[in-house]
Amino acid sequence: MSTSLSTPRPNSTASKLSLASPLQPTTIGDLLFNACMPLDEAEACLTKFGAKQLRTECYLWQLRIVKKGVGNNDHKIGYVALLMQQKRVFAEMQTLGVDDGPVKALSAAGAKRRTRHCMIRLLNVMFSEQFAPRVHQIDCRTTRAELDTSPTQGSLAFWTDFHDPYTTLRMDLTKLVSDLPAFTKCDPGAIIPHDAAKLCDT
Repeated sequence: MSTSLSTPRPNSTASKLSLASPLQPTTIGDLLFNACMPLDEAEACLTKFGAKQLRTECYLWQLRIVKKGVGNNDHKIGYVALLMQQKRVFAEMQTLGVDDGPVKALSAAGAKRRTRHCMIRLLNVMFSEQFAPRVHQIDCRTTRAELDTSPTQGSLAFWTDFHDPYTTLRMDLTKLVSDLPAFTKCDPGAIIPHDAAKLCDT
C-alpha cells in the first residue's frame, strides 16, 4: 500500500469558514444554531464551505446521505439542503421556545462518532515529530505508586498530551498522499473532537 502520511481549526476543514467576517458565524454549527440569521443568508454562507466539510457535518448529525438513485444527494448541493433542513428544525424549536437540551445532546453524541477521517488524522499525529519518539509510551504500564505521586504517568500521559494537537488545526497534520481509491474521501484535516480516552480506544 503506497500511502504516505505526513510526519512532522483558524481555517478548519471540518467547521471553520475562512471567508467569514468577525461578526459572522465561523462554523457550520454556528450557522445552524444562529436564530438571528435569515435562512437565505445561512444557505449562502453554507455554500462557502467545501463539500468535504459539509459532508462531515452531515455525518456528525447522522443526516441521510443517499449515494445512488433518484434521491442521490451525495454532492455539495445535497449536503447544503440536508443541513438547511436541520437548521429549519432548530429554528422552529427556538420559535416555540423548546429547550435546546436534546439538540445539544445530539450534537455531543454526533461529535463522538468515529468517521473515515479519524484514523488517518490519528496516524498523522502519532508519527509527527512531536510524538514519534514517544510511541513506546502507548503501552507503558504505570505502577500504583507512580499513579499516586503523578496521575500523568505512562500511557495516560501520552494520550492526554496527544489530545491537544489532535483537536487543534495544524496544517502539517492535514496531509494525506495516496493514489488508492479507498483514501480519496479521507480528510485528515477534519477534526472530530474525541476525548483522550476515545483516542486511546481508537
